[in-house]
Amino acid sequence: MTEIQSRRRWPSLLSVEEAAEMVGMNPQTVRVLINKGELRARQIGRTWVLSRADLIMDIAHHRHRVAEDYRARGEQRKTRDL
Repeated sequence: MTEIQSRRRWPSLLSVEEAAEMVGMNPQTVRVLINKGELRARQIGRTWVLSRADLIMDIAHHRHRVAEDYRARGEQRKTRDL
């Protein structure tokens, strides 16, 4: 099955490269997040695919968690400097 045929059959699935472009990340960063379990993906043969809906939810959760971690580190620095 060609890539065009698979897109017609499963339009809600994205390759790692498409997912990276959609969320403004490097494809390698997307792979790291998949390996860490922060992004849900399935492997079909040697290819990883992500659900568009899952990607949107997972990225929102990831960005929220990163922002919270950043704020927590900032608070730690403030209390340490006192």
